Amino acid sequence: MKVTYKITSKNFENDIALIEEKLSKTKAGKRELSRTRLILEESFHRFKKGLEGGEDFELSAAVRQRFDSVSVQLIVQGSEFNPLVKMEPDREDTDELDEDDYRCAILNAYVRQVGYTRKNNYNILTVSVHEAGSHTIRDTFVCMVAGIIVAVALKNLMPADRLASFQEGFIVPLRTIFLTLLQMMVAPVVFFSILSGMISMSDKNNLGKRGAKLIGISLSMIFCITILALLASFALFRGDMPAIRQLLQHELQEQSLADFSFMDMLVDIIPVDIVDPFTGSNMLQTLFIAIFFGVIINHWPQGARVIDTVQLCNLFFMRVLSVIVKLVPGFVFISMINMTISTGVDSFVVLGELVLGNAAGLVIVWIFAGIAVMLVAGISPVKYLKKLDNDRMLYNFRKTFGTDTKGAKPRSTAAAVMHFM
Repeated sequence: MKVTYKITSKNFENDIALIEEKLSKTKAGKRELSRTRLILEESFHRFKKGLEGGEDFELSAAVRQRFDSVSVQLIVQGSEFNPLVKMEPDREDTDELDEDDYRCAILNAYVRQVGYTRKNNYNILTVSVHEAGSHTIRDTFVCMVAGIIVAVALKNLMPADRLASFQEGFIVPLRTIFLTLLQMMVAPVVFFSILSGMISMSDKNNLGKRGAKLIGISLSMIFCITILALLASFALFRGDMPAIRQLLQHELQEQSLADFSFMDMLVDIIPVDIVDPFTGSNMLQTLFIAIFFGVIINHWPQGARVIDTVQLCNLFFMRVLSVIVKLVPGFVFISMINMTISTGVDSFVVLGELVLGNAAGLVIVWIFAGIAVMLVAGISPVKYLKKLDNDRMLYNFRKTFGTDTKGAKPRSTAAAVMHFM
């Protein structure tokens, strides 16, 4: 559904109020409405100044609603102008910030909700008002049941030889493709996430110590989580369970504890070549190279030129990973077909126990991680998770200014955006 409005300079407040009234009838919350109004106001004034519009300046605002997702598109014809990009200063004193700089900073602070494109001589700014909730769990469950039903139907309708050929030639390759896609993204996501955090630290003199502390904490957490997982598995899965071994027979690798060496594990943290950390085969190598690069960038006089590139790569790979994760229901559908054909319906009793055990393990890991954050960082785990998005928005706000907001003279627009942080 699409409803179009006109926003004009002469009737600006009333036009914005009409759009806000329309959005209030959707599932957007009060905070989302306040944020959208702020973005619309600042975007209109930036378009007006950038396109040199006078008192007769106007643009179109299209309110779009698709299922539970709500967005607003600002459409204006004319020369190319991106309101998210700072204009060249037209004054000699470039250290002083004017009102337009603050408007640009506000829009960049909400960069996750705003996107610009140009099409057919029109400037189009899309503002995301409300995103539909994730239905991944529901879709995954539906695909799981559908996969079982399809597999049972195939076993009853197709001859055994044709079914085996279908499984090996179609089902197994699709399952492998998804697993490969997911494995392909693990190392880049971890690398750029850690590197992005390292170069964003304000205290650059103690980065080496913090990096060593981070590796030590990671090793300690891996050790503790492994012990907790073993204890939980012994408590939940007592006795011999051959069905689970049959399900995981291709993944199990028998290793002797006598071959384990803590010193060898420390030596393996240093990669043989620069490619190994990005293969995802050893996460400790990925962690080490990210910390190592982060320390170098922060102590490099020209490292500031790299920071924006690292942040962009971090957002890009997180975006790619989010797209791959949306394929999870399809992967579950294929996996259920493959497992049902291979082991039969009887294996789902054991699979149910395995899923419950995995869920219990995740709960234990989350509790342990929360306790670790509280003990090591001295902050509440709940507050930490809630503060992540606000910190990133504050970083974008300060980055756009080119200076810390504490050094800037407060204006009305700056006070407004800080209120919503």
